[in-house]
Amino acid sequence: MLIDWFTVAAQIINFLILVALLKHFLYGPVLRAMATREEKIATQLRAAQAEKEKARAEADAYLKKNKDWETERLEMFTQAKEAAKTERNELIVKAHQEVDLLQAKWHETIEHQKTAFLQNLRKRVIRQVYDTARRVLKDLANADLEDQITTVFIQRLKALDHEKWEKIAEALQDKKNALVIESAFEVSQKDREKITGFLEKQLQQKVMLVYKIEPGAICGLTLKSPGHKIAWDLNDYLEKLEEEIAKTFMGLKTQDS
Repeated sequence: MLIDWFTVAAQIINFLILVALLKHFLYGPVLRAMATREEKIATQLRAAQAEKEKARAEADAYLKKNKDWETERLEMFTQAKEAAKTERNELIVKAHQEVDLLQAKWHETIEHQKTAFLQNLRKRVIRQVYDTARRVLKDLANADLEDQITTVFIQRLKALDHEKWEKIAEALQDKKNALVIESAFEVSQKDREKITGFLEKQLQQKVMLVYKIEPGAICGLTLKSPGHKIAWDLNDYLEKLEEEIAKTFMGLKTQDS
């Protein structure tokens, strides 16, 4: 069999022309389209990666911001809690101070009221006792209360020790000094003579007596000399009464407390 080389050459040439045409008109556009598509896909991938990185950065920023906000919130809450605790403690201390102040004022008021009550009661009791004693002595003994007071006062003077009398006598060596008798009532002449006679006998010398009315004095007599004072009055008998009333007030005060 003979080979037709012309036909073979023509076919080869036709094949080459076909390949060239396919490459130029088909493969080229397809390859270019594929390259363009790949570039587009690569661009989209890069954009997606950028968006992903941006989203991740935003998420990290949000998480950091949220964490910072939580830290700040906890710090603010702690500060507010400490401030509230401090203010509460200050209010408690202030309340205690106000209560202590009110309690102190209350006790002070009670003390003032107690003192005023005792003073008023004492004056009323003294007046009542004085008036009652005067009436009783006049009714039973037919003697004035002042006479009895003078008698008891002289008895009180007789009970003084020798040393005290010596000191009174020494004070009277200065003629400028005088003995003073204070009383809430006018001492009668008869009682003055009794007192003067006793003192001159006791001191063994003439004495100068000055009698004074002391409105604030309680029913009784008081002898004053330079540096000395001898008194007898109903105050001695009212001391126990005052103590008992004071104890009663203290008992009421303790219960109220």
